[in-house]
Amino acid sequence: MINHKVIKAIGVIVTVVCIGLFFDSFTNIDFWQLTHLPRLELFAVTTSAAMVYASLLVAVGIGFASLVNSTGHARATAQEGIALWGQANIAKYLPGNVMHFAGRQLLAKRFNWPQASTTTASVLELALQVLMSCSIGMAGLLMIDRMNTEVASSWLVLAVLLSLAVLTVALLGRLPLARLPAVVRRLLAAFSLEDLRAFSRSTLLYAAFFFGQGIVGWLVYSWLLGTADPALLPGVVAIVLLGWCAGLVVPGAPGGLGVREATMVLLGAPFLDNDSLMLMTILLRVISLGGEGLMFALACQLPRTGRTTA
Repeated sequence: MINHKVIKAIGVIVTVVCIGLFFDSFTNIDFWQLTHLPRLELFAVTTSAAMVYASLLVAVGIGFASLVNSTGHARATAQEGIALWGQANIAKYLPGNVMHFAGRQLLAKRFNWPQASTTTASVLELALQVLMSCSIGMAGLLMIDRMNTEVASSWLVLAVLLSLAVLTVALLGRLPLARLPAVVRRLLAAFSLEDLRAFSRSTLLYAAFFFGQGIVGWLVYSWLLGTADPALLPGVVAIVLLGWCAGLVVPGAPGGLGVREATMVLLGAPFLDNDSLMLMTILLRVISLGGEGLMFALACQLPRTGRTTA
């Protein structure tokens, strides 16, 4: 097994390289476009997008509470999920990009959440985040030039079938676990999943976050470009989500800083306007910081302790 220090060192090196690549690309943009952006429109676009992003994070907080529900702790409420997730999330900007997980465990005690359920929910969340962002991102890249081909159609059919399955479970209620195949039951037991309906609700909420985040990126890019081209929507969504995923998985990058932006620039350079792409990555970082700040402020206003048991 690779030593933890080696993994951390690799993560730091990758982060530094990505930041260097991003700033190298940044020096080549047309600063005239940056300085001549309408300031009032820029403020309105950034502020509105930050509020939308904060709303998407609220959905994630509710989804995290549902993940805790899915592990068997049915008393975790949406309000508690927003409070816990929103307060702990800020800690990801500390060195290491893992302190928010520790923060969740500490805050879980205030709401009387079992430590095991909170840990399992964090593992499930990571799995959902990586699988969803990569799957949607890769599908988007395939659809850039193959919108009407068999490959894109296959991705679309698979996505529709999976979505229908998740919606069915989320809306119709719990599945009788005893009737599921043995291999499925073993897999659910390995992840401590006891309530598939709650897990399905979480899946829908996390999906809403990723699709919403990608659409925000496309709207910002369209504003910078001066025209909204629907044909670019899959590609912009793809680079935004794959960049977000890269910032998540690279160890040592606080909040994915530098890694996310460099990944978006490298993936988007072949088919997007370079200046608008660079400005989009900068604005998306500002928007995400603003949204996370609003989410943190909201989380701090919610109850700091869970309900007392009789």
